[in-house]
Amino acid sequence: MKKDEYLINKGVNRWMVFFTIVFIIITSLFYYILYTENKLPTSITIWDFVILALATFRLVRLFVYDAIFKFIQENLMDAIEIMDNGELLMTHTLAQSSLKRTLYKLAVCPWCMGVWIALCGAFVYYLLPGSYFLFVVLAISSFASMLQVFSNLIGWSAEYRKLKAEKFV
Repeated sequence: MKKDEYLINKGVNRWMVFFTIVFIIITSLFYYILYTENKLPTSITIWDFVILALATFRLVRLFVYDAIFKFIQENLMDAIEIMDNGELLMTHTLAQSSLKRTLYKLAVCPWCMGVWIALCGAFVYYLLPGSYFLFVVLAISSFASMLQVFSNLIGWSAEYRKLKAEKFV
C-alpha cells in the first residue's frame, strides 16, 4: 500500500470512530427526548415492528441503490475529466479526502445506512404520531418492491429453464 493510501485509510478509520461516537450521542439524545416527552416505548407491537422494518428497508434501498439519490454519492467522490477520442468524459473515483471517503463508504453501505435510518425512523415514528401515514406508505412501497423482485425472479427462472430445455431439443 502506498503511503498516500495508507494515510487516507488511517484518516477514514479516525472518522469511523468519530461517527460511531456521534451515533451514540444522537441515540442518547433521541432517547432523552422521547423520555422527556413521555413517548418512549416500553414495548413494540408486531405491526409497528413490521411497519418500521419495511419502511427502513425502503429508505435504505432509496438512499443506497436508487438513481434518485446517486447525486449524493457522486458529491462524495472526486470528479475526473477524461478526453476520449476528442470527447470530454466525466468519471468519479474515491475521494482523496478521508472525510469524503468515509461519508461515501457510509452512504453506499446498506448495513450502515440501515442503522442510521432505523434510528431516525424509530425516533420520528414514536415522537410524531402523525408520521404513521408516511411510514405505512414506505412499508407498502417496500412490500411492492419485494413483490416485483420476486416476480422478476420467477420470470428469470422460467426463462432459464426454457433456454436450458431448448438446448436438449
